[in-house]
Amino acid sequence: MNTEIIFIADESGSMSVIKHDANGAFDQFVSEQRAIEGECRMSLTTFANEPQVRYEARDIKEVPPLDLHPSGNTALFDAIGVTMNRQGERIAREKWADLVILAVITDGQENASREYSLPVIRTMIEHAESNGWKVMYLASGQDAFKAAANIGSKSMLAASVGLGGAGQRAAYSYASEQTTSLRTGKTP
Repeated sequence: MNTEIIFIADESGSMSVIKHDANGAFDQFVSEQRAIEGECRMSLTTFANEPQVRYEARDIKEVPPLDLHPSGNTALFDAIGVTMNRQGERIAREKWADLVILAVITDGQENASREYSLPVIRTMIEHAESNGWKVMYLASGQDAFKAAANIGSKSMLAASVGLGGAGQRAAYSYASEQTTSLRTGKTP
């Protein structure tokens, strides 16, 4: 199965005390996904005051270690909107992916977006899920199920984890378990 994994990772200032845990947990996620049979490509957008596309459609075997540089606020909606538009257009054009997984990980709530609003993001998420995308929402220190529903996700692929390094490790561990289940055809 050809799988696209699109990660949107928080790089706002609040991540500074847990950046090493986040970097290591992301790298562990990638290592675990490399071991799964099937072709897999990964895209990564990080965000603080604005989204930054780090790479897109990179073979999972070629994904570099994560190196977060936390600063700024949390432009969560802009990161989701920019990423979904850019990756969605590419995925539709290429017609390569059998499975698309969009994973959002944040330790804070939206407070800095300028381009995208909640109603627009909600419509985009609903559209993506109606086209088979699997949306995963991972949140530290907040109700991830409520936050996922708020942005339009009907999926139950959400995890609320504690603040701190242990929370980051738990979030990425959950993401890996769910991604593995989806890629191997098991019900998450």
